[in-house]
Amino acid sequence: MAKNASSKDKKKKSGKKAGKAAAKKALNELRKHAKKLTKANLKKAKKLAAKVAATEKAAAKKLEKKAKAGMKRDRALAKKAGPATKTASPVAKKASPVAKKASPVAKKVAPVKAAARPSTVEPSAAWTLVALRARARKIALPGYSRMSKAELLERLRG
Repeated sequence: MAKNASSKDKKKKSGKKAGKAAAKKALNELRKHAKKLTKANLKKAKKLAAKVAATEKAAAKKLEKKAKAGMKRDRALAKKAGPATKTASPVAKKASPVAKKASPVAKKVAPVKAAARPSTVEPSAAWTLVALRARARKIALPGYSRMSKAELLERLRG
């Protein structure tokens, strides 16, 4: 019986070794396969990145062309409009020393103010609410900011 027990133990041990070896082999195969997959995925990712970069370059070129066309259009419109009005020259900005001093007569005379004339134009329905409120503010109509257009027209006409 001792022989049988030892042969069974040997078979168990050899079976365990074979199982471990098979597991190692399978693990190595999996690692190789994983490396291949990661290399393939990396290649795919690089290709995709190149496509995206090419697409972005094309889009940037299109935008640049549109911007240049817009600038050309703006220049053409500016030429049609003619020369822009220039601000006063530095010489004109400086006041002469004579102009700075006010004459004694000018100091005594009060400046003439434009007389406040009542507006002769009557508000109509064609006026905007903003214009009606401006008129109401001008004549100091109380509560004008809360009034509707119809109320303002009625109050301003009456």
